[in-house]
Amino acid sequence: ATGTKLHVPDSVTIPSGTVLPSTFDSTVTSVSLTSSTPADNATSINPTNNIVLTFNENIQIGSGKITIVKGSPTGTTTTSTSTTSNISIDVTDTSQVSISQNTLTINPSIDLDNATNYSIKIDSTAIKSATSISRTFSGISDTTTLNFSTSGFSKTVSNGTLSLVGDASSPVTVNLVTN
Repeated sequence: ATGTKLHVPDSVTIPSGTVLPSTFDSTVTSVSLTSSTPADNATSINPTNNIVLTFNENIQIGSGKITIVKGSPTGTTTTSTSTTSNISIDVTDTSQVSISQNTLTINPSIDLDNATNYSIKIDSTAIKSATSISRTFSGISDTTTLNFSTSGFSKTVSNGTLSLVGDASSPVTVNLVTN
């Protein structure tokens, strides 16, 4: 395009017969995450909510996995009565992953645990641009880029004592049974 500078590596080989687009956005070099729900470091998230990721451009599914990494229970150190461990979702599983333009929605087949820390990991091959095969999302490989905690209580029972740890705004129902 007239007036546009294109920076390329030292050499580029374009196969014979390749048709290049007549226009392109030279400012976008990769797919990037622009927002998420829940937001990074969010607390008291409903464990039944979907996880929604918004990107800087329209996206499509690649190949690989999204992993919801289960961390420790929130509050004081305790042993959670866990119902889930890490949740590994193949990005091609349309029952748990959907895309609408630049938004990816993750709806795990099982709910997350109450009062628990979670983080999201995404393979670098999982998400790519809908308009350019050369632009991909670099993924998330750590447990600090996108993490959150769920609301509610985790419970432990030890030596006949019930301990509840978590979000005090969540309702608690305790049924007492005497022998």
